[in-house]
Amino acid sequence: MNSAWALSPRGWILVLLPFLLLAWFLPGMLDAGFGWDDRQLLFENTAIRDFSWGSLWTEGFWSFRGHGGMYRPLTALSLALDHQLFGDAPLGYHRVNLILHLLACLLMSWGLLGPRSAWALPAFLVLYFHPAAAEQSLWIAGRVGSLMLCFGGAAMLLCRSGKWLMAAFLILLAGLCRDDGVLFFLFLPLCLSLPLRSWWPRALPFLLAWISLRLLVLGGDAFPTDPELTRSILQRSGDLLASFGSKVEVLFLLARPRLMQESLPPPGFSAIALPLLLGWLAWAWRKGWCSSVRAGLALLLAFLPFSSLFSLGEPVGGRYAYALLPWLLAMGVLLPAVGRLKPLWCLPSVLLLLPFWLREARVLARAETTYARVLEYEPTSRRARLNLALEWERLGHRQRALSEFEELIRQYPRYSKPAVNRGRLLYLMGQKQRGLAALDRATRDFPRSSRGWLTYGRLLYREKRDPEAIHAFERCLSIRSTEVQAYIYLCRARWRNADAEGAREAFEALRLLAPGHPALVGLSKKFPR
Repeated sequence: MNSAWALSPRGWILVLLPFLLLAWFLPGMLDAGFGWDDRQLLFENTAIRDFSWGSLWTEGFWSFRGHGGMYRPLTALSLALDHQLFGDAPLGYHRVNLILHLLACLLMSWGLLGPRSAWALPAFLVLYFHPAAAEQSLWIAGRVGSLMLCFGGAAMLLCRSGKWLMAAFLILLAGLCRDDGVLFFLFLPLCLSLPLRSWWPRALPFLLAWISLRLLVLGGDAFPTDPELTRSILQRSGDLLASFGSKVEVLFLLARPRLMQESLPPPGFSAIALPLLLGWLAWAWRKGWCSSVRAGLALLLAFLPFSSLFSLGEPVGGRYAYALLPWLLAMGVLLPAVGRLKPLWCLPSVLLLLPFWLREARVLARAETTYARVLEYEPTSRRARLNLALEWERLGHRQRALSEFEELIRQYPRYSKPAVNRGRLLYLMGQKQRGLAALDRATRDFPRSSRGWLTYGRLLYREKRDPEAIHAFERCLSIRSTEVQAYIYLCRARWRNADAEGAREAFEALRLLAPGHPALVGLSKKFPR
């Protein structure tokens, strides 16, 4: 073990200072804004927006959108705190995200290898700059991964000092940040060689507490039981095994990953990477660095679960994959198995990954470039095309967005969202009759679209066609009873239509559903207790 790489506390402080400066200045340099799910989480989730302590702990992460299956109260609490501090300005959220990412990589490298290990610094650098970390470092909604890994790394550190009970409690907290954080209950015995007879009596009560909380809050959505999902997982596993050979080619750069081809200028470093790698291996072998060769092969194998991200492109893979956990598991299992390791092996990895990370940082910092990149690798993604059109609309390119909505309607006639957004946009562009007619047709073609009825009702309310608007809001609520905006407009429309009793009924339903909603302040003046 090369002790020159082992850092003292003062050495770690000096190393981390540039990363803290990066966390402060990088979001401003990239003009980082809100993207993907950021706006919905921060501005549509009333629990986060209004810091409703009870709702943060008693609602699913996406329950405000009608989706179950995720329970992440600590992540929601973190976002709620940020919303109180930063409001509608994205810069502060991104700075907190990068600091959390820094802390997560530091704790994971210390937890896996020990803070005084010669491997801790190179492992930290690889984790920090890996392109698969783009989601948790650059998207506000992606901080679920950083928070989970912070608690998981801290749990590993505590296990190293024999504090197993506290480590099990931290894993429970990791599971409350991101659902798969409970996998650390399995990772710790594998990575740290814990005696199972001593570990499980301490860990099992916390695992049962996590399961109980999910069941209590999410009910039937706590665990997937759909057989279609099971078949899909099995099919995906088969596809992964079938593509094993191509993944190995990508790892050894025999096949050029599309991300590498996009990220580096011609003639392309990927064209000479494999000869350089083989030459470096031969030189290391001649010098007698057998342990370094084994370590390098172990790292290549550890990157195997990630290889699909390189071949598909990080914006696609990182958005849906559990980005860091497979690689961290492989790294934690393999590194102790290869004996004495040379930290120099991590340096080529960092140098190779740094251009990818910087390229993806610039792409992912803006929603428009993110969706455009997704479409490069997945041109048939209708969701990405819809989101890109919505982003064009937000940027003021309304005609361009309208053309894309119409093209989506032509290609996907059974997809409701483009039809609804086309009618809304036509109305906002001044073509009110065409817009209302398009929305009327959309609600007839897609009668189960709650968003369609809500959008149609809001525009009818603006036209003061209150009876029709009330009907639209009622249809919306019959499909999705948790639609807060529908209750707000239904209350206003009934009041303006001289239906005071119906308006009070909608007001009471709204107060029960979203007790901290700002609209309650104005509506409550109409209904004094």
